[in-house]
Formats: sequence, structure tokens, C-alpha cells
Amino acid sequence: MLTAGQQLMIFPEGLTNFSPSVDDLRPGTVKIAREAAMRLGKPVYIIPVYTRYGRYPVKWLARFDRPIQYFTVLLGFAFFRRGALVTVGKPISTTELYGPSLSERNDDEAMALLKQRIESLDPGHL
Repeated sequence: MLTAGQQLMIFPEGLTNFSPSVDDLRPGTVKIAREAAMRLGKPVYIIPVYTRYGRYPVKWLARFDRPIQYFTVLLGFAFFRRGALVTVGKPISTTELYGPSLSERNDDEAMALLKQRIESLDPGHL
């Protein structure tokens, strides 16, 4: 899609998070961007986005499996995740993530940089 000039939306955590913290990112986001940049011969950009909900479920919910967490939040929709603030950051180029040659940093370092940029958008940390 990217090499055809189309845009692609990816949620790098993989799942919805029930706390304001950013979970570990899946490596696919940066790998896809890097591969597309190599094929195109020019940088590809990732636009970081952070969503902060008005109210999160309490911490005790984290000890349950994901299906139970989702079901509980669904039943308690009137109490949880009411309202949201979406913050969009500046685009990050593959050159910034990996370096000009696209090989100066590894995937783990690129993911750490992306995660840092996403976390910096959290209005609760400002």
C-alpha cells in the first residue's frame, strides 16, 4: 500500500490499552515503514497519535485476561473511557527512526524512539 502511494493506519500496541500508559510496541510498524522507504528510495513518515480517555478502569482489572477486561469495560461503558482527547504529533521520518542509510539503528531502537514520541503526546505527562 505504501509503495503504491496509499496511506496505512496501524495501531502499534496491537490492542487497546486500559490505562494511560503506552504498552510495548509491536515491531511491524517500523519494519513496514523501513521496507517501504527502501523500496521507494525516499523517506516514509509515521504520524504518532496518542488517545487519552476521560476515565480508565481501575487497576484491579489488569489481572484478568483481555476478553474479561473488554467484557467488563463493555458492561461498564457508562463509567469507563468516557470522552477522549486525541493528540496528533509531528510526522517522524524513517530517516529519523533508522538514520540516513536506514541501517544505523536496529528495529528495537527505532521502536523505542517511536514509543518515546507517542508517550510525549500524553497530555497527562505535560
